[in-house]
Amino acid sequence: RVPEQVRIPMTLAEPLAAVDGVRAVIPDRSVPATVVSTRERVLAAPGGGTVVGHGWRSAAITPYKITSGRPPSSTSEVVLDIALAAQGDVDIGDDVRITSTDGTWTYVVVGLARPPRGSTPPGTVFLSDERVASLSVDLGRVDALGLLLDETADAEEVAEKIERAVGQDIAVFTGLDRGEVGS
Repeated sequence: RVPEQVRIPMTLAEPLAAVDGVRAVIPDRSVPATVVSTRERVLAAPGGGTVVGHGWRSAAITPYKITSGRPPSSTSEVVLDIALAAQGDVDIGDDVRITSTDGTWTYVVVGLARPPRGSTPPGTVFLSDERVASLSVDLGRVDALGLLLDETADAEEVAEKIERAVGQDIAVFTGLDRGEVGS
């Protein structure tokens, strides 16, 4: 078993962006996070799992949507998923403390977000992309590169083009199979 998720080189973003049918390439970095409310409640993912921090831009891959407030625009702001916020009785304007790879910092909650309808919020916080990058162990690697396609693009055809462009060593997931990325 590999004790840590295998990350992929950020340098793949450029050749992926050049593939016909790709509108945007979104890097996704994840960092473990312990979140504590001002009421000293430690917030946990469903089943007591680890909360994970992501850059806001990667919310488009899921797609998470803001239910109230706005996305983070500075390194001291955070968006919580609605389940974490409810668990800690946290609202917009409240402070939370987040411990991650570089210690404990206080963040202002500027937004609350919901995952796609019918899915369970997995215990996610969204920081600014700049902040998540600063918490990343390796700036040259990411957990995933999410692709947004042109409206007329066929996902399976684009996946085949991607495999030809970057080789067979990188897994390409489309549709419902995208959930396998974190597995």
